[in-house]
Amino acid sequence: MKKFIVKNYKGNLLESTKKFSESHKDMKIVETVEDGGMLNIMAEPLPPVTDDTAITANQDQVPAESTPDPLDPIFAFGSKLLMFGIQVHYWHLNCSRNSEHLALKDLYEACDDVGDRLLEAAIGFTGKPTPQPSFDGLNVSFTPDSVERIVEIRNEANDLTRRIDIDSGIENILGDFCETCNSVIYKLKRLV
Repeated sequence: MKKFIVKNYKGNLLESTKKFSESHKDMKIVETVEDGGMLNIMAEPLPPVTDDTAITANQDQVPAESTPDPLDPIFAFGSKLLMFGIQVHYWHLNCSRNSEHLALKDLYEACDDVGDRLLEAAIGFTGKPTPQPSFDGLNVSFTPDSVERIVEIRNEANDLTRRIDIDSGIENILGDFCETCNSVIYKLKRLV
């Protein structure tokens, strides 16, 4: 693995990773880290291309273009968290108890932070832009069912952690998010 430093980094991760990928077609981005006006890119050489004539008729070979990208669920969940954070922010603004208000503030801030970190990591790995989310079904009123929605999001994050098969640190990000969800769920169920 090699480390590359983008010194004139201007805060646009997507543009910088795209330029890197275009100029280093033989490298795969493994990690990106923003550090004081610079961007550190860790990349490794792409595996050699095999000769298609070496594949026998008995092998079930899946074409590369139909192989699912392991980061697609990260893009989807990161986008979902950003959208859920907006919903939780509205719950925070519309709830009647101070304890709910404070607990929901912790959650919407975590959704925004974790959603952003997941999408930044996925962009860094793939060089692809994020999918465009939809605002359909945005419920802005905090109700007793809202706690169950938080439980669902936490469970989805737990499930995603178990399904990730790349070494990226994303598991730690999701684990921290689940701990925040557990704390907020406890506060909303017990301290209200």
